[in-house]
Amino acid sequence: MKLRSWLKYFVYISIILLIVYAENYGLQYVKSHMTGGFNLHIIMSFLHIVIGVILGLDHLVKEIKKQGVWKINFPKLILIGIPSLYFTLSFYIYGYLSAISLPINTLLGGDTGFMTVFRIVLGHTIITSFYKTDKIFKF
Repeated sequence: MKLRSWLKYFVYISIILLIVYAENYGLQYVKSHMTGGFNLHIIMSFLHIVIGVILGLDHLVKEIKKQGVWKINFPKLILIGIPSLYFTLSFYIYGYLSAISLPINTLLGGDTGFMTVFRIVLGHTIITSFYKTDKIFKF
């Protein structure tokens, strides 16, 4: 059982490192060829969300094994997921919708590193918001 746990986390970190390597390779390619920057940004956003999903995958697997009815943790999705989605999409709305981009302008300050964190948090929030309960609500 312990070996299986070690193997599972080794696979998780291997996938995450592979994604990070692919992202860095893509960035270097774009810098040297200066084409496809916007498309690469979309792919990188998706890959960061996948890292968050991978980090929360253990939770989902445990929930799948449980008996019960699927539920969604709406407070978590609303209070963590929506702000994370907002900052995840900030690259796309920055400059286009000036009324809602003020927090983005404040946080950007020339660096977009914080967006990676919000993308990972978004992926983790989405995957861990689903759970099973043994309580059946009747109307």
